[in-house]
Amino acid sequence: AVTAGAICNIFIFGGIAIVGIGDVFIGQYYGAGRTQKIGEILWQMIWFCLGLAVFFNAIAHFMTPHLYPIDQALLAHTYFSWQMGFGFLPVMVAALTSFFVGTKRFGFALAAVIIASLVKLVLVFPLVFGIGGIWAGLGVRGAILATALSQMVHIVVLGLRVSNKSNRHRFGSL
Repeated sequence: AVTAGAICNIFIFGGIAIVGIGDVFIGQYYGAGRTQKIGEILWQMIWFCLGLAVFFNAIAHFMTPHLYPIDQALLAHTYFSWQMGFGFLPVMVAALTSFFVGTKRFGFALAAVIIASLVKLVLVFPLVFGIGGIWAGLGVRGAILATALSQMVHIVVLGLRVSNKSNRHRFGSL
């Protein structure tokens, strides 16, 4: 499973590095007072992430059986297919976070991280190990699912703030 994680991280961190460039442009527009252009940059990153979702899921579906045959490496097979399937989520988190970093609102970005971390903390143990007699744990799938659900919460928290009325008017975020 270690090699499966390393291969997934190549794709995920590559996506994060690309959207990380967006906060430079957002910061440039913010500093220059051209705040209405910020929404365009943000939407380019969001569309990029949605494209990655399709690409990553295609990799998960078509490449997993070739890289990790289920009869030889069940844990790696499971880990790779699930992690790649949800791999676009941390990239989307990075894209939305760049809006707050570029506009110098670090406090809200930090609060969103704390909320997402608390969600993961609550979900990870029951999803991985189960709840005695009520719910059977999912093992590695449960760990990935807890992470993915917390990242979805993170995206919702950031997305709601990005798309609120004042940000739509000031930054053209929607």
